Amino acid sequence: MALNAIAEAIVRVVANVVIGRAIGKLIGVLFVGFYWLGWVVLRTVTFGRYPPPQTERHNREFVAMVAFAMLLAGVTFYYSGSFA
Repeated sequence: MALNAIAEAIVRVVANVVIGRAIGKLIGVLFVGFYWLGWVVLRTVTFGRYPPPQTERHNREFVAMVAFAMLLAGVTFYYSGSFA
């Protein structure tokens, strides 16, 4: 009885670590793609003022989230029939 509980706890911990790392890698890959799309959009909208060059500090997550928000807005508009 107790051995089953210990084995189950170990399996859960290992599964959480493996799944957590896999999701972390996936988010990292998506972040890079969204960052560059967001970089282009923000550079265009702000007439080259934001984001600054890579060597300067800036909020990279914000830049990536701009691109992600654009993707969500585009999907929402498409499926709402706005482009019909």
